[in-house]
Amino acid sequence: MIYDFGEFFKDNILWFALGLSLLGIIICIISIKLVKKHKKHKKPKLKIDEAYVTDLINLFGGKENIDKIDVDGNKLKVDVKVVDNVDLNGIKEKAKSGVFVVNQTIKTLFMYDSATLKKELDKYKG
Repeated sequence: MIYDFGEFFKDNILWFALGLSLLGIIICIISIKLVKKHKKHKKPKLKIDEAYVTDLINLFGGKENIDKIDVDGNKLKVDVKVVDNVDLNGIKEKAKSGVFVVNQTIKTLFMYDSATLKKELDKYKG
């Protein structure tokens, strides 16, 4: 006997729609649980040492030389008043990647999270 699936769907469309809806809900719940589980396993942010922060401020020429501190993507962006007062070699030693200098702005990536480092630098900058 040959069964006509078109006829079956026509007769049971509400059950079919209900089944698809439940399947969608189950997939959403599983996805949400997996995302939450993944977020729990993120690396904890490193605690920033006070000496590290004061050393960075000195490398940028002191708090008087720092005009503004921002985060640009993952990089720390520091606007300074006088670039000649900045110890670029010292910053290069502490930097995780290259140091970019454009006009009065110095961008680089350090071993700490840039947003957290910005908060700490703002505290000490006063």
